[in-house]
Amino acid sequence: MRKILAVLLVLVMMASCACAEETDLLRQIRGKLFEFSSGVGGWSTEIIVGEDGNFSGNFHDSEMGETGEGYPDGTLYGCYFQGQFFDLRMVDEYTWTMGITVEMDEGQAPETIEGGIRYVTSPPYGVEKAQTVTLYLPGTPVDRLPEGFMFWSHLQEIDPDAKVIPYYAIWNEEDEAGFITGPVTVRTESIVVTALASEVNPDALASVAVNARITGYKDGFLTAEIIVPEAYDAAEIESLRVDDTICTQGQEVKIRSITEEDGYIILNKGDYEFSDGSVWLYQGIDMNYEIAEYDDHTWNVLATIKVPVSDHLIFLDGIDPSSGESLRNPTVHNGADFLSMMGDAMDPGFAANNVMVVFDEHGDLALIQRYYVPWQ
Repeated sequence: MRKILAVLLVLVMMASCACAEETDLLRQIRGKLFEFSSGVGGWSTEIIVGEDGNFSGNFHDSEMGETGEGYPDGTLYGCYFQGQFFDLRMVDEYTWTMGITVEMDEGQAPETIEGGIRYVTSPPYGVEKAQTVTLYLPGTPVDRLPEGFMFWSHLQEIDPDAKVIPYYAIWNEEDEAGFITGPVTVRTESIVVTALASEVNPDALASVAVNARITGYKDGFLTAEIIVPEAYDAAEIESLRVDDTICTQGQEVKIRSITEEDGYIILNKGDYEFSDGSVWLYQGIDMNYEIAEYDDHTWNVLATIKVPVSDHLIFLDGIDPSSGESLRNPTVHNGADFLSMMGDAMDPGFAANNVMVVFDEHGDLALIQRYYVPWQ
């Protein structure tokens, strides 16, 4: 009887030890982003590991050459999905196997066209067939890794002399897909992405429409700040990786996570302190990316100018001055009406980011148009 109890005790201790190791491993990979991609943009599948082996992910494949009626800007294949890693089993000091389940999120439209792009919901490339995957730990010798994984790891492009892998990695043999944490583009240093320079020339504002803040009027001259939204090159944004940095409003925001959701690229999702928090990027009609915010964070002052208010100035007001609410059609005013309204302290200000000014071919201020925005 004592021998039987001793054997049972050993078995219980072994099971407890294995469970502790499994829990520790899940803790190690929690919060990590695994990516399967070409390494040069275009398509990728990303997995972000949550609590207890749960994960969420997204797949996207941009085919800008696939155009048609209603979608001149191309086609985007993709989906959002979720899943679970389970039944973790240690193979050796560097290797574990894990069961995996994957389900696509509900409610995704099979196909839709928005903003000139066709969106097609497609299965998550890289985890479609997966039932069991292999997890490799940092420090795994390169000569132990499958040839197929080495192709997708891009390690030989980044560091041809590497003897071990510096990251966590997942190999899905069924789909021949290799996921790794950390940057996969062919570079050895983090990059800093800054806004593109504006094409507006404040010294030659003839025949141009620009965003502005109207800040004052004195001695027949209107003072205005010419403002431009921060814009970012599409290729640079789409090549961003964790640990890169994006420069906005003179601040550098370190990237800790990258998520795609509802047409946005979200950096540091869930962080709300702007100085080092979340940044929501959307692609404009010029295909560059801009930051989506409801405050002043994404506008830069290009120049402060003083211009005379002439008799031929037209003011189109999209706001009801008495209530501050939006008008269905803008009210047309002359320059004198505009100056009177501007001097009314009860009127919603003109210094918000909701004014556009138009200069004629002589460089004179010809039109001011004010839009309603719900946060002013």
